[in-house]
Amino acid sequence: MSETATQVTEVPDKSELVERTALVIYGSLTLLGVLDAATYKNVVTTHFALALLVVVTSLSLVIAHAWSTMVARRLIRREKPTRDVLIKELWLAGAILAPMALVLAVIATSLPFEDVETNESVVATIVSAQYVLLVGIFVMGTIGARRAGLSWPRTLTWGLIDVGVGVLIVLLKDALKLFNG
Repeated sequence: MSETATQVTEVPDKSELVERTALVIYGSLTLLGVLDAATYKNVVTTHFALALLVVVTSLSLVIAHAWSTMVARRLIRREKPTRDVLIKELWLAGAILAPMALVLAVIATSLPFEDVETNESVVATIVSAQYVLLVGIFVMGTIGARRAGLSWPRTLTWGLIDVGVGVLIVLLKDALKLFNG
């Protein structure tokens, strides 16, 4: 009787990649809502103020996510907090900065068109940034659906559903505007 060697192929742990990708999408969805809220009652009237809002929001999300994970680890896993774990969590949460970079790029390309007398160019920049974020969400959703082996019609449907979640967030923010005058 001869022994046959079975070759075991290790599947790399992709949980960290899943978490980082989820945070990119989470950051995109959050910025969609924040950008929409920024158009309410001229909260942001210059491109500089818009950029500052995007940076502060994104950095706040990174800190909030990393710290809440540290608290959850203590609470659920009874882990002692360490600097290494905090750094790892900040690194993972740093994925939220990818959508921030996209929005800042849109803002930078809009700077030459800034009209300091009105905020119309800022509103146009916000709408452009929202479109960029929605396209990014669609692309990630469709790539994910194709990688999952779905047909093209189902892939495109999932991409549209993913964009629909982003649009829903904007519509929810707009509904609040209706109730607040």
